[in-house]
Amino acid sequence: KEEISYDIISAHYFLSGLIGLKLKKKIKVPLIVTFHTLALMKNLVARNEDEKGDLQRIRSELLLTKQADKIVATSESDLEYIHALYNCPLKKIALLSPGVNRELFKPINQTKAKKFIKISLNQKLILFVGRINPVKGIDVLLYTIKILVQKYSHPSIALWIVGGSNIDCRKEWSKELKRLEEIRQLLGITAYVKFIGKKAREKLPYYYNAAEIVLMPSQYESFGQAALEAMACGTPVIITDITGVSGLLDKEHSALLISANNPIGLAKKIRHLLMDKNEHKKMSQEVFKRVQNLTWENVARKFTQIVSK
Repeated sequence: KEEISYDIISAHYFLSGLIGLKLKKKIKVPLIVTFHTLALMKNLVARNEDEKGDLQRIRSELLLTKQADKIVATSESDLEYIHALYNCPLKKIALLSPGVNRELFKPINQTKAKKFIKISLNQKLILFVGRINPVKGIDVLLYTIKILVQKYSHPSIALWIVGGSNIDCRKEWSKELKRLEEIRQLLGITAYVKFIGKKAREKLPYYYNAAEIVLMPSQYESFGQAALEAMACGTPVIITDITGVSGLLDKEHSALLISANNPIGLAKKIRHLLMDKNEHKKMSQEVFKRVQNLTWENVARKFTQIVSK
């Protein structure tokens, strides 16, 4: 309409990809698609029909892997899934992990951070940041806290769940948030678990820095941005070994990796990091090192290399 020429179309998620296909045919420029999540993988871990991607989405993703000029995978694991499950040639897939804003997400004095978020200096904060969705495995965290309190006698532990909208109005709670609240009540851990609601991005560094450990118990996660942000703050993260961000860790970081749906194992790893100060400090330093090159500037530079090939 405005007679502007474009060099590429970069589409995110399958719906944008479908529009990208129409534009590609119209203006004759390359189409690059980043799925972020894959319907086939979401369906693998879905607990009910509401969580599943429909057949039309799967067909759309299959179509895009065939007709797009390049598919961007955000992790090694998603690259393999796109190749094997969607029959996408490896030469068409490029690996590009997300970046992190290191000017915003950086170490802050823990006492200062705790005062900012208004938590007792004596409490050991365990943190979850993300959407309130079954695939995130938040229910596993509730079982884990029960085990920590019951088996290991951690009276000073606190789990804060950051995420979800309309947290102050229970009538507007999502189905999943209501389910989590039922579990919290049944397990008798209301004194240890707090639903915080969604927080502004500029406040998140204080939550990450106030925490002893950040948890990501996802059953499927193409990457895991919250873990990356926590790592940039120098806070240890315990993540499931099926998350994309787990590719940043290796055998030396076994204390930070856990299988999905494993509350007993997760409780042991949390206790280990809380009890062993030297290990906690070591893991803090390790995760901080791992994200130093993952700036958005470097990601943008790599993206230009991908699209110029």
